[in-house]
Amino acid sequence: MVAKKEFNAMFKKRATLLIAGAVVWALIAANYLFYFSYFNRTKYIDSGSKMAMRKGYYSAGRGRILDENGVPLAWSERFFDLLLLKAPELPKFQKMLDAKLRHIFPDIKSCSSIPSYTVIYYNIPPNKIAGLERTIHEFPDLKIIPRTERVVVDYPEIKKIIGKVKMSDSLLRGISGIELQFDETLTGKVGTYTVMLDRHKNFINGTWHLEKKAQAGEDIILSSSCAELKDAGRKP
Repeated sequence: MVAKKEFNAMFKKRATLLIAGAVVWALIAANYLFYFSYFNRTKYIDSGSKMAMRKGYYSAGRGRILDENGVPLAWSERFFDLLLLKAPELPKFQKMLDAKLRHIFPDIKSCSSIPSYTVIYYNIPPNKIAGLERTIHEFPDLKIIPRTERVVVDYPEIKKIIGKVKMSDSLLRGISGIELQFDETLTGKVGTYTVMLDRHKNFINGTWHLEKKAQAGEDIILSSSCAELKDAGRKP
């Protein structure tokens, strides 16, 4: 009888300690919850937003270079490429992805031996883009990325005078010749935006915000004809 009373007393003591510990833990947890959700709420929301928010630059289009008769000598064209951020790790899904892509692009290579962040198909035909939508939805590491290239008339003499451009901060900027000489006019005013990205680096709907509107670049009209420029380009 005495042993039973001692056991009950010990049980009540331990139960009291456990309950007290649980109450203390609950109070501490509630305190932290209140602290982070009320006092530091704005701080951590702002911090999280900065981690996910990205700033981007865009152009409304680079201007053309025309001869004195209005004949285009240099202009920009837009292309779309297929980018693979990371190939599926499991062979089963690699084969599945290969089969789906080969159904759209019969000449495409297998993704199994392709390094991460590689363009696996250049210049996607416009009629193929719609067919990629379902495959991209199933494999989020596939991306269609735009690419702008500068095109110059196919005369070496004129290409030398027109000069070259390079991509800088997602914009084509002149680095030599007429492209460099009139770069600010051709480029126009660069626009900026902010957007929040998900874990697959896709834009999250409703988070795109325009910070500064871009202004299209202006066309440049030269004082020489195409024939005269060809002759000038032949001179050493």
